[in-house]
Amino acid sequence: MDKHLSEDLTVCGREPQIKTLKSLLRRDIACCSNVFIFGSPGSGKTYTLDKFFNHYKIRRLLINCIELYNSRLIYEFIISTLTDTEKVSVKNENEFIHKLQTSLSDKEEAIYFVFDKADRLRSLEPRVLLNFIKLRELAECNISCVFVTQKLWQEFQTDLGLPRPILIRFPIYTKFELLAIMTEDVPDKCSPALYKTYCSLLFNIFHKACNNLMELRHQAVLNFPKFYQPILDGEATENQVGKLWKNVQGHLKEALRTLYLREISSSKWQRLQEHCLAEGKEVKIQSSKQSSSRVNAELPLFSKYLLIAAFIASHNSAKTDGRLFQKKSAKISKKRQLVGEKKKNERNSTWLLGPKTFTLNRLLDIFTFIVEENLESINLNTSIFNQITSLVSMGLLCQTNASDCIDNPRYKCLVNLSFLEGISKSIDFEVKKYLLDFIEIN
Repeated sequence: MDKHLSEDLTVCGREPQIKTLKSLLRRDIACCSNVFIFGSPGSGKTYTLDKFFNHYKIRRLLINCIELYNSRLIYEFIISTLTDTEKVSVKNENEFIHKLQTSLSDKEEAIYFVFDKADRLRSLEPRVLLNFIKLRELAECNISCVFVTQKLWQEFQTDLGLPRPILIRFPIYTKFELLAIMTEDVPDKCSPALYKTYCSLLFNIFHKACNNLMELRHQAVLNFPKFYQPILDGEATENQVGKLWKNVQGHLKEALRTLYLREISSSKWQRLQEHCLAEGKEVKIQSSKQSSSRVNAELPLFSKYLLIAAFIASHNSAKTDGRLFQKKSAKISKKRQLVGEKKKNERNSTWLLGPKTFTLNRLLDIFTFIVEENLESINLNTSIFNQITSLVSMGLLCQTNASDCIDNPRYKCLVNLSFLEGISKSIDFEVKKYLLDFIEIN
């Protein structure tokens, strides 16, 4: 065994994976098969690989498949990095193989191409992934590929029949592994035992909503000054953990409410903590109106109309759509009919029953009507359907039936009226005149 492989590398919770990598990836001879590394987000895949290659001084080329979003960019990036030239033109895979053989002809050490976010390769031409898997055979060089992804290998299979690589799974961290890694961030002014106790208490609050290592470390570092403040003020000692915990408990619950959102930066959060501490107030990040304003700035115009249409569909009966969304010539009788419908259903207010589900066709009908009435005619295209998917991913809508039900999907609107009013005001739209419960009776 090589001398560089005799040295031990320790990464908390990843000793079995490092042992497997150590037996496969060598500096002199590349692995005869490709390596497929998979695991959930925040499981230490990229970090462990980076530590491994740096520790054993093995040549590697990191390829980010998000930045290099097509095959030509990947080919040109590899050749330009190996030849140390800025501008390289690679038109096809044959030219790439030829230039790769030329650039690696006099290299004795093995080199590994590490594809981060490798699941993006599935969206490229079918032969791209196959060519990289068989790259060692095609180029006849001392080379091998390492694929890093969150997907399973079964999701990469195609009709071309891909050779199976060596699979290495990175499981999620256990509680003890998470605490051991979080304790490594101990500040200089604090003892390791106190910081470990603090991380354990913080984990008990966040573990039901979050098991992501990066987010837990971020929250631990962000809120530790508030936990340690009584010691700096001389009001408590490190042994009085209960008093220290009481000082930070309210701040952690507020941070839990905005988990993952990153609504303010770490520096602003610390300044907000200091300001609230000086005035004796609890930390509040932002109100629902401010949250609505933030979403207003992020949502496209048609997404706002789609959200309004979804809210109307959730809080109005489908029977009233025909009379509610009529042209101007029928508006005189429409109000009388709606008032009668309101009196009839007075006891079954939608605000007591909650939002109802609606079909995609009904959503698009209401959306088309309110857009054409306020803006201009619109043609439904794929971008509208993509925006509906985005609203679902943002948690503003939810699909109530199975996700694979593409014939007639059903949705439900999850926002409240105050939130939607902020959306409506940003586009000068009066949403209450389309809600049956708010139509005035004269």
